[in-house]
Amino acid sequence: MKKRISQICIFASFLLVTSLACYFFSPIVRTNAEEKTFDVDVTVNSIASLTLSTADLNLNVVPTSAGVFRSGSIVASVSTNSAFGYELYFSSENNETDMVSRGSSSVIDSNFSDPVTSLTMEANKWGYSLDNTNYLRIPASNSQVAIRNIYHSPTAEENDTTVYIGTKISSALPSGSYSKKVLFSLIAHDMPKTLDELTNMQEMNPGVCEVTAVGVTATLTDTRDGKSYTVAKLADNKCWMTQNLALINRTISSSDSDITADSYIIPNTNWGTTTSMSAKTQDAYVYNTGNASYGVYYNYVAATAGTITGMSNSSDVTESICPKGWTLPSYDEYQALFSAYNGGNENNSIILLEPPTNFVLSGMMPYQLKNPYEQGVDGRWWTTTIDNPNGTQYRRTLSIRSGYGIGGSSPRWNGTTIRCIAR
Repeated sequence: MKKRISQICIFASFLLVTSLACYFFSPIVRTNAEEKTFDVDVTVNSIASLTLSTADLNLNVVPTSAGVFRSGSIVASVSTNSAFGYELYFSSENNETDMVSRGSSSVIDSNFSDPVTSLTMEANKWGYSLDNTNYLRIPASNSQVAIRNIYHSPTAEENDTTVYIGTKISSALPSGSYSKKVLFSLIAHDMPKTLDELTNMQEMNPGVCEVTAVGVTATLTDTRDGKSYTVAKLADNKCWMTQNLALINRTISSSDSDITADSYIIPNTNWGTTTSMSAKTQDAYVYNTGNASYGVYYNYVAATAGTITGMSNSSDVTESICPKGWTLPSYDEYQALFSAYNGGNENNSIILLEPPTNFVLSGMMPYQLKNPYEQGVDGRWWTTTIDNPNGTQYRRTLSIRSGYGIGGSSPRWNGTTIRCIAR
């Protein structure tokens, strides 16, 4: 079996480095002296090059009836002068992902539900891995996968990315040489826009917040439904939505949302009243009061785009219904925000109700009720963080109430509001 791995695409961008002001002074001061200045602008092309540790990766397999797993690696090394990093993508060279036999019509395909390991991969399949443990399907060229995305001047370690190619072969596969070309694509980042230069929520990336000054605000449109939200870079040096999310009745995708799935349907208002534990933990529920200030209440299934369901999930969250480029905050990120504004008063949580953070006492939506609870008294917002004593049922929340700190947690079937933070 033989696979050819080759560099196909390298994209360069332009990077404005600096502006120099040159001043010319007359050595003798005269009453009729005149001074003029001019700007010298130097535009330096960002140089981006990509080399691969080998042009061909050869895996020699002696199959068994149960299947034998073999893997190899290739290192993609990037060289760039971009101070704002680069993106490295990986895929098949075209939309076909099968390794094809040179002497028969047999193929080694990459059609499986990922991730898999060397033990769980089906026979006569192949995939790629970035950790040499969890293997994923080979992406088609029309759905390239970003395997590096850096928004700063890369370190020496960040310039190298190792991709592992693994396959499991059984004796049911005809002998012969199977091959497929795969593609690495490199894009150098130019200088990011600042927050107030964006138009849409989905334009956000880590570089934007890095070059934006604290205190800058903007109003950005969520392309998924056309609603606009105020956003700001706050004193914790993070970029936040300063309004609650209000997205309902939409099909979202990985192209516009903080999810990896092809699609997820956020329902219309459908708050349930059943006490069934199955319904509580498996179904997505939302409730829209119609109050733009309060936004929409989501149970945890809906807030996490269906990735946290059932009673056995006790890990932190990696996906949400936030716009692409944004995510649910962790509890630690809420604590850092609180610390940046509370003036040392640990119980002064209501400071977050004031500008520029602008949280609101939107209350919550208990599962068994049909109306929100404690509006104007309490405010709660979901986080990515488990509640340590009982992580299978409870999630940490930001909770704001007069005279209290920010601690709180809630059963996952209750509804709370959402603020998103830039990734």
